[in-house]
Amino acid sequence: MITVVISNKKGGVGKTTTAYNLAAGLRKRGKSVLAIDLDPQCSLTKFCGVNKNGPTSFGVITKEVNINSAILKLEFFDLIPGSPLLNSADQNLPESVNRLMRIREALSELATDYDYVIMDNAPALGVVTVNAYMATDYVVIPAEANELSTDGIANVFESVLDVRKYVNPNIQIAGILLTRFKPNTVLNREYTDIFNELAKGMGTKVFKTAIRENVNLAELPSIHVPIFDYKPNSTGAEDYNKFIDEFVKGVEK
Repeated sequence: MITVVISNKKGGVGKTTTAYNLAAGLRKRGKSVLAIDLDPQCSLTKFCGVNKNGPTSFGVITKEVNINSAILKLEFFDLIPGSPLLNSADQNLPESVNRLMRIREALSELATDYDYVIMDNAPALGVVTVNAYMATDYVVIPAEANELSTDGIANVFESVLDVRKYVNPNIQIAGILLTRFKPNTVLNREYTDIFNELAKGMGTKVFKTAIRENVNLAELPSIHVPIFDYKPNSTGAEDYNKFIDEFVKGVEK
């Protein structure tokens, strides 16, 4: 089972769009996939069109529910929904030795059930995000071509170094994924060079595939269908398909 965290400390860079389409695209490639919404805004849950009461990722982290009872079997992949209560996890989780290991422990029960687990996170470094880092093999960092995204990437790298040093030596940054990319602008070309230098210093890469600005991707939260099914001939579908092939080649090498 390969675990993947989609993370950037900068919001609005396409984290949930990437998590949603990555999970759906892997499923289309014959993989068994579980997506976990760890953002209190519950964006991934909304993308999936899920609006119901029941077990959530918050209950899994607090150990109020077993992880298996929180899994919803959906058309495009399996999902553990998010909850606004995730905002209170820093206050509600007791100070204990395993406080930061709740997700890792829960996922150990699913070790043979899935090929991939994709975790969508809030743009903040709280106890929930650290839990996800403790449990993951790879981090994918979506980023727009601007200074704030550069800062967000640097913050993720610092967090990964700390987690790798003290708890999870296997965590790797799979790469930086350029999103909302406008290939014909000078700014985007300049930041591609900046991100390549940044990635080199982090011991990772910028994915060769960039996700171009595409209105169809912005429509997905209200459509509740991945880009491959909604607009299979769009640039959004083309870019995410290329990215997923590149990603899989890297992690399954």
